[in-house]
Amino acid sequence: YWNQKVGGSPRSQHLLSTAFDIDLTPFKDPQKVGDDIEDIALAFGAKGFGRYNSFIHIDWRNSPDVAYWDMR
Repeated sequence: YWNQKVGGSPRSQHLLSTAFDIDLTPFKDPQKVGDDIEDIALAFGAKGFGRYNSFIHIDWRNSPDVAYWDMR
């Protein structure tokens, strides 16, 4: 329901329970925190990583390559 309400993809990794988002707004330097979280997520095998102004998206899609996008 939420994915559809916010205009998410009908093939969203959230619907497969393989993705989550992290709100960066509480942090003093959100872009630095996002960079650090990106490094950690990739080290733990994340296969999808999206950067947005106020949050980041991390997923473990079934893919040999990492999908990366930046919507800032």
